[in-house]
Amino acid sequence: MSYQLKLVLVGSTFSRINVEDIKALLILVPPIVEQGAIASFLDDETKRLDALIWNCRKQQEAMREYRTRLIADVVTGKLDIREVAATLSEIDLLASDDQTDEFLGAGNTHSLDQEYQPASEAPPQTDKACVSTC
Repeated sequence: MSYQLKLVLVGSTFSRINVEDIKALLILVPPIVEQGAIASFLDDETKRLDALIWNCRKQQEAMREYRTRLIADVVTGKLDIREVAATLSEIDLLASDDQTDEFLGAGNTHSLDQEYQPASEAPPQTDKACVSTC
């Protein structure tokens, strides 16, 4: 089709085309049965991808809820992690936090230090770009 358009375009500085030339263009269209098969395939694939996206979002939501609940339990003392924390090295903790942020989406999560701030410490600075778009 681009070859056909090049043949009918007129003008040296500004290319234009006449309505009659557009009406005369040949456009290849698959048979109606093939169009139906293509549309059906695309509908099925779209439904499958929509279901996958929905499942991923539900899993992310569940992980965020679990993370929030876990942090709350640790902060309130319902869950004692001192023994486990003593066995972890600093590198393990940093790698684990990076993996969590990557899994949940780095823009939607914060490290544990940012998540819980004792009253004596100042809250983390807010990103002005985020505030203006949220």
